[in-house]
Amino acid sequence: AADADTKRQEPPQEYVVVIGDTMAEQLAQGLAEAFFTEHPEVAVIKKVRAASGHVRQDFYNWVTEAGNIVANNRATAFVVMLGVNDRQQLRDEKGFHDFCSDRWREIYAKRIDDFLAKLKEKNTPIYVVGMPAVSLQRGSADMQYVNEILRE
Repeated sequence: AADADTKRQEPPQEYVVVIGDTMAEQLAQGLAEAFFTEHPEVAVIKKVRAASGHVRQDFYNWVTEAGNIVANNRATAFVVMLGVNDRQQLRDEKGFHDFCSDRWREIYAKRIDDFLAKLKEKNTPIYVVGMPAVSLQRGSADMQYVNEILRE
């Protein structure tokens, strides 16, 4: 957005904030390129952290970061793509929980709900982009599982 702003004839009127992991990086780039040529009044702000997700809050806490994003960014829409790195054990006060276990799903869904609740505080539209299929069949099945939780 900053680079595109130096080339704009007029300042942007809309700000799309793309939030997420490694996959969101590419999504933000594609949206920025499309908007710059087709809708120059729209700027894309990238809030991406590679290798992050909702499983490892000790590495990067998206719930906390959502509060910072809401407080510190102009946004007329949020686009979220997050989950590709979450195919691992999840830890809570009761111990470790394997991917796809009932407890894992319960904790993971709550973290997504908490994250989205923070974004909703801005009263701005939120678009959640599901995880795409990947090259390995097992990986694609795992992404479908994450997508089920996102849909809920």
